[in-house]
Amino acid sequence: MERKIAKGAAILGFTLLTISSQAFAVDEAVVQQLQTEVQTATVTVDQLQTEVVATDTEVEQLKTKVTETKAKSQDNETKIYGVKDAIADLQNQINTIQLTPGPEGPQGPQGPQGPQGPAGADGAVGPQGLQGPAGPAGAAGTAGADAVLADFSCPEGEAISGFINGSFVCTLITATTGGTGGTGGTPGATCGDSIVDVDEQCDDGNLINGDGCENNCTNTPVLSQCTNPKSRADLSGCNLSGQDLSGISLYMANLSNTNLSDAQLINTYLERAIISNANLVGANLLTARMPYVTLSSSNLTGAILSQANMYAATVNGADLSLTDLTGANLAGANFNGSTLAGADLSGANMSNAVFTGVNFTDAILTGANAEGNINNYNGATWSNTTCPDGTNSDYNGGTCVYNRL
Repeated sequence: MERKIAKGAAILGFTLLTISSQAFAVDEAVVQQLQTEVQTATVTVDQLQTEVVATDTEVEQLKTKVTETKAKSQDNETKIYGVKDAIADLQNQINTIQLTPGPEGPQGPQGPQGPQGPAGADGAVGPQGLQGPAGPAGAAGTAGADAVLADFSCPEGEAISGFINGSFVCTLITATTGGTGGTGGTPGATCGDSIVDVDEQCDDGNLINGDGCENNCTNTPVLSQCTNPKSRADLSGCNLSGQDLSGISLYMANLSNTNLSDAQLINTYLERAIISNANLVGANLLTARMPYVTLSSSNLTGAILSQANMYAATVNGADLSLTDLTGANLAGANFNGSTLAGADLSGANMSNAVFTGVNFTDAILTGANAEGNINNYNGATWSNTTCPDGTNSDYNGGTCVYNRL
């Protein structure tokens, strides 16, 4: 029995030893595999750390480049603003330069004759010529009865009854008959005989009106320039209210103190015209050509100046309230101290124009080109003004100076 037990214990011991050996063999294999995986993971982690370090380096390099780019961008922006200001200053200098015309070039060859133009207006009447010498006196008339009555007398009881063949006729007093009068004296004045008589202002030998001497020998009236507006005309003080002056040339005309209210001046040529202290209330100057015009101290309330060319115009101290200036060219113009309250300047060219002290209350500047020196707007008044960029001055610190296009 003991031998069986010992044999069984031996068998059990061998079996346990075998199982234990196998278990240890399995644990070592698992451990080796895990160690291999750990080593592999360690290498991967080291590689990732290396890549992270490289990425951090690249990020720092990119940050440095971004910082340098921003600095260059700010520097370029500063230079651009400097160039814009320099250009604006140069433009102002150019606008103030008085160009001196050069010598006249040689005359070119005569071109072909163009079509005959319309007949010009009649010229002004010339001065009256000198009075001619007096004509010869007329022949003396035949003496009448009164001329010799003192040297003649009828017999008693008779009286003079007539004058026949140079002799008085006497008849009895029973019937009274008057004598005939004389035919003496000089002939009266005749208009058109080239002789200026005492009661004539002129006599040009004809009876044609409008040639300086009328058919009644009075001087032809001289037309007022107010009824003949044209280039270089002196129309100062004229009343041209409501008249249609569209399309004509009033180049360098003097229209100071002129009443042009409600007048039609569509596409009228007004370059260098003087229109100071004038009344242009409600006037229509649509597409008028008026560079270098002077409109200082004039009243243009409600006037239409849409698409007008007012380049380098002088409009100081003028009232342009409610004026339509849409699309107008105001480049280089001076509006110092003027009122533009409620005016519409949408799409207008205001580049390098001067608006110091101007009232822009309720004005509309949408889409206007307002490039130029910021000092051109010193002292301007902004209230409920629509700025060129479409914003409202009331939300821009009470100004449109920094909201120009």
